[in-house]
Amino acid sequence: MRLSQVKRYVKVIAIHEADGTTVPIRIYFGGKQYRVQSLKHTALMKDLYRGGKGTRYTINVNGQETFLYEDRERFYVEAKVKEGV
Repeated sequence: MRLSQVKRYVKVIAIHEADGTTVPIRIYFGGKQYRVQSLKHTALMKDLYRGGKGTRYTINVNGQETFLYEDRERFYVEAKVKEGV
């Protein structure tokens, strides 16, 4: 069975610093909450789903590196779902 990635909007608690940077602290997804253990990197990039530009946050959650995206003031993740189910 293959896994594919789909865009899923999520609730995020973040700190907005005085210099304008955003630091994600907690992510709510699938009825669970996840603490962002560290923010490794932020980068402006093309939105893969709608064009335009957004921010990709490289973060550490539960000891694993993953990405969180911000698009037009909304956050999303690429959730892994089973194909054919």
